[in-house]
Amino acid sequence: MLSIQTLGKATESKVNYYTELASSSYYTEAQEPEGCFYGELARKLKLSNKTVSNDILSALSRGYSPKGKALVKNAGDEHRMGFDLTFSAPKSVSVCFGLADETLRAKIQAAHDKAVKRTLSYIESQLIQTRHGFEDDGRRHFTKTENALFALFEHGSSRSNDPALHTHAILLNFTQLADTSFRCLEVPELFRHKKVLGALYRCELAQQ
Repeated sequence: MLSIQTLGKATESKVNYYTELASSSYYTEAQEPEGCFYGELARKLKLSNKTVSNDILSALSRGYSPKGKALVKNAGDEHRMGFDLTFSAPKSVSVCFGLADETLRAKIQAAHDKAVKRTLSYIESQLIQTRHGFEDDGRRHFTKTENALFALFEHGSSRSNDPALHTHAILLNFTQLADTSFRCLEVPELFRHKKVLGALYRCELAQQ
């Protein structure tokens, strides 16, 4: 299943919600995996091998680079953080994950992770766009950019400690044009394709 939540302005509590869950035993007695970055912009911004720390996510959520450079015109407290794409494994998979031994748990976890990342790669290549320029009739032109930045946070259970393998994929609210400038996202296609993307994730998980 896939749910999509629009995240508003990047408040400190909102950023902490994701980074603190990744660094504490909030959900289970075992520590959850550390957050990681994914997407073409993770490579361009040299974030591919970096843990999602509070400082880095806070900067990105406000439209700044990890070094504090403004990436978009509205960078700062008024910038909207982005979107939370939550991929949830079927209950049967989550229960198996929760009861399995360490070896099987690792295999299920790897299958879920691959399904999430393949779906995100599809989103990045097909649905990421921004408004840029104008059409001949004066309407704003939408440009597909094929690059995005996701911060991934995986969890194995719900707040009530029920087995619930899921990943929060935070889509940060910017993308890069061919001229290397950055713009905020326009994502009507993301919401329009929500059910298809959920099916894509489930099919890939089943295949794995």
